[in-house]
Amino acid sequence: MEHIPRLSEAVYVGMFRIAGTPTQVSIRREMLNNVDRFGVARRPYFGMKTVMSGSRTEGFDLKESDWDFMSWPFNHKLISNFNQVVDYDIDGYTLILMENCEDRPGFVLLQLLTLTNDDHVHQSCVIRDNKYYIKSSKFRENMLTRISLHPILHGPCASGTIGDFEFDSAYCFRSDYWPPIADQFIDRCRARGWPARNVLEDIIGDGCHAVPIGLKGSPQEDSEWRMSFSAAELKLVHSMNHTQFICYALLKVFLKEALAIEDVNGQPLLCSYFMKTTLFWVIQSNSNFEWSPPNLLSGFWMCFKGLLASVQRGYLPNFFIPENNMFRSKIHGHSQELVCSRMYELYNIGIACLLHCPSVRDFFMQAILHREFVVSTAETDIVSTVEFETVKQIDMLREILRCCCSSMRICFMVNRSFLGFSSSIDLSTSGLVFEVLSSDLVRYIANHLWKFPANNRLKLKLCRSCEALLKLRVRFGCLSETVYLALFYCISGENQKALPILETLRRDITQPYVIHNDRMYVQTFISGILGGRSFMGIMKKATLTIHIYDEEMIIKELEPEQREAKKNHLQVPPYIMTLMLLIVCNHGNSQKQQEVLHELYDLLHSNIGRYVRNQLRDISWQILGICQQICGDHKGALLSYQESLRQEPFHEMQEATKTRMQDARSRI
Repeated sequence: MEHIPRLSEAVYVGMFRIAGTPTQVSIRREMLNNVDRFGVARRPYFGMKTVMSGSRTEGFDLKESDWDFMSWPFNHKLISNFNQVVDYDIDGYTLILMENCEDRPGFVLLQLLTLTNDDHVHQSCVIRDNKYYIKSSKFRENMLTRISLHPILHGPCASGTIGDFEFDSAYCFRSDYWPPIADQFIDRCRARGWPARNVLEDIIGDGCHAVPIGLKGSPQEDSEWRMSFSAAELKLVHSMNHTQFICYALLKVFLKEALAIEDVNGQPLLCSYFMKTTLFWVIQSNSNFEWSPPNLLSGFWMCFKGLLASVQRGYLPNFFIPENNMFRSKIHGHSQELVCSRMYELYNIGIACLLHCPSVRDFFMQAILHREFVVSTAETDIVSTVEFETVKQIDMLREILRCCCSSMRICFMVNRSFLGFSSSIDLSTSGLVFEVLSSDLVRYIANHLWKFPANNRLKLKLCRSCEALLKLRVRFGCLSETVYLALFYCISGENQKALPILETLRRDITQPYVIHNDRMYVQTFISGILGGRSFMGIMKKATLTIHIYDEEMIIKELEPEQREAKKNHLQVPPYIMTLMLLIVCNHGNSQKQQEVLHELYDLLHSNIGRYVRNQLRDISWQILGICQQICGDHKGALLSYQESLRQEPFHEMQEATKTRMQDARSRI
């Protein structure tokens, strides 16, 4: 197998398309790390701490990757023995004792030791031997009422959808302590040297969780809770080098495309968790093996043989509690025979069994057929997709935020918690996420604000809160963030507050160093941050397109266009929007209005693409016409509307344009 290193490198690079380059994986993890930090910030308002889990947090962005969350009441604490009681103020915490199920390692019963103020927990309790126990099956059902998105039960999770995204949410309890039953894991890691000492210490300090699911077929299945080490598993995956991560991805692809074996009920017999556990064991048990691109296929084959051996024995030890056989209720009898038969078939083919995976076949076959085929595994020699990955990940987070904020109650809760999040953000690493998501959030909040009566006290209070967030955006965001603050003042009738900041923006936005192209901004941001430049320095030299969505804050002068626009979404160049707001806010000052109008007229007739992208010329000419009508030039407005119709119909607002043309003709 002298060609294995060359084939390995070909598969390693080919898998970048599926699993991502090292930089892409780093970007994904950083993006979702901000979601977790936001979950920490919102704790005081929801009574729960929420973190992301699952394959997305590991760094994957596969089609089948769901959005997985774990939530637990922050004032409920699991303990392993009574000695730990002294570490908590029993007046402020509800304490729950984990009782190990002796013949079912890894599963526990939860005894409620102190009173709980959580109705869902209280309603899940049963009395046994004069003690209160939290029944897992009742807890799962009761927790569904916390979610307003019509979820269904799926194992220990509530499954549902947010917009186009599927999610699994597991409500559980957390222990601050590492459980004694898993102490063997600590000794084994120290003896074998994986993971590194600092990673191991982080894992131990994070404790564990208990999720509401019992061992299938157990006499106490409805009462048992499974110990979860998902936080530890995430740290282990993050500690892997990229070859190990690619091997993990290859195992997931192999499972889906070559080992998709189902039981009589159509349920898969193997799962990606088995693959991950096998990889953990292989990495730890082969400390002298060099995990590098030329050895990728050798590492994969070790994992394949390790999994096959486990299937033959009918025993796959849990990585943290080896006495817990993860095959116990799944791989036995006929099911075990089915899996063994398929894996033997693939084993006899050898490493060429990867040809059974359509996702891998093309680049693997090319390397097999052409012996001279050699690839470079250096990321710098591969076409960079960092910009695409950054935009893609942010767009997904924006969509989730938009769906969540459709509820007024949730939106206002998010508003309060986001202030806590923004006050502690590390702009050097999280700036782009903060820049985009907080801008969206502010506009969603403003959308709900206008639904309150004019003199409503809550509205006034929330207006000030919204103003504070917008000012924060101006302080930390890019140059064009000022437009949203001015728009807020304009709609609130506070034109005098809007005018000075608009004049400042009018001056700054035309400076030669300012970047006006959205895509170029992202490229500059990434290259600048990677080059060690200041985040604030980059932000203050860039503008982004102004986005106005359905029912969000908008001046009445643009309402017809917003209603007619595709998906009720207007995109306006920031320079154009700045000049329009100056004309609107200078109502009664005709001399100033004419001065700004001439600037707007010259801007569009000069055909300078720097300020106005071709796709946005339809709305830009439309705005010129609107401003001309505001200033009484109806003939000029008619010509501008006609020019708007000649542009690419990006916004699909032709009917609004024709209506304005009729109005202009009637006034000539």
